[in-house]
Amino acid sequence: MQTMAVFALALTLAAPAPTVHPTAAAGIAAYERGAFDEAFAILKPFVFDLPPNLNPQSSPEPFAALYLARMYARGQGTAVDTPMASVLYHFATQGLIERLGKDHALTAAAIEESKAAFDLSMLGDQDEVDGLLGCPFRDGVERTAIDLVGGGSVVVDRAGFQVIARGETTRTPARGTCGWHEVTLSVSGARLQAGARQRDFIEVFVWISGSGKGHIRRELQWRIFEVVRTKVVLRLAQPMQYVFDTPYPSTQMPDGVRDAALLRVNEEGAVVFTVKGVGSGVIK
Repeated sequence: MQTMAVFALALTLAAPAPTVHPTAAAGIAAYERGAFDEAFAILKPFVFDLPPNLNPQSSPEPFAALYLARMYARGQGTAVDTPMASVLYHFATQGLIERLGKDHALTAAAIEESKAAFDLSMLGDQDEVDGLLGCPFRDGVERTAIDLVGGGSVVVDRAGFQVIARGETTRTPARGTCGWHEVTLSVSGARLQAGARQRDFIEVFVWISGSGKGHIRRELQWRIFEVVRTKVVLRLAQPMQYVFDTPYPSTQMPDGVRDAALLRVNEEGAVVFTVKGVGSGVIK
């Protein structure tokens, strides 16, 4: 708590005062008065969504990231999530160093707080931390285990895909198939008998946020992965919907989307995807 008091004091006394985005300021104000649920509801979508400059590759606003990191670390307004807190502290301190310099009182306080928050033994799965560093703002991902034909399983989590089969465990990192700002709506397995072969697929529905000409562009995408031996391979990334300048997406599936996407085996024994009203194709 002492570090928090130092940071709040530095935020008040630092001259010149740093510029804080109005949304971040509102979330910080709610946090400082102890309204943690309100603070989380403001700061989480603000940090996870596109930054104010709409550049998908820009880091989040550092003050918002710092307070959200603190909430994940302490379980204030949300469950404790140490890997996410670690990653947000990383973005917050790097952003404060770039904006204010390493010797500024605010930066020094943030660095000390991040060091004091936890040690390496608390981070748990290092693969998950690495996965979050590569795909930091993947919202809605819940650990999902899917059984595989012939035994074994594949686990989908924030680190990517972990295949446990054939006496070995193999990771397929998420960073090769994700954008920085996306919201996962659904993860499910599909086993299809294609001729003499059984094939294991993973279907994922996800909102991907990007920008163009000063507008937020959100794409609802149907992704189909296939488990091939001990690897997970992306077979399809099919757009389902586009919307513009909408609020941060919900993790709820829009009506009709799941029914509009069909994965099946045709009469010739080929695996076919169909999007109602759009078309179909073969997954080789």
